Amino acid sequence: SVYNLTVWQSQVTSCSKDGTIKVWNEKGNATKTLKPSDTPIYCLVVKDQMLYCGAYDGSIFVYDTSGSMVKQMKGHDGVVFSLCVHGDLLLSGAGDKTIRMWDRNYNEKGQMAGH
Repeated sequence: SVYNLTVWQSQVTSCSKDGTIKVWNEKGNATKTLKPSDTPIYCLVVKDQMLYCGAYDGSIFVYDTSGSMVKQMKGHDGVVFSLCVHGDLLLSGAGDKTIRMWDRNYNEKGQMAGH
């Protein structure tokens, strides 16, 4: 199952139930496969050329342009279903009924609870 798509480094990038992230070229061939977790990856977003990936275990994985994982952000107690960028903040929404706000240094800056 493909759960989400984004464009990263001018290529379509997908995430899947099998815990992989694939980067695709214009011919439809996977040029890179990332495997941050053994659990499903539900969502993707690009911020400042970095790829952020929301996972089943509540983590947000961060990849640089070389495809190296630079950070595993933790804070949610449920599946990270959505990610978005608002100004300098990364926002994440999860199964723990919270929206969390993260700064460019990967620090949690606050949360909205009670959804």
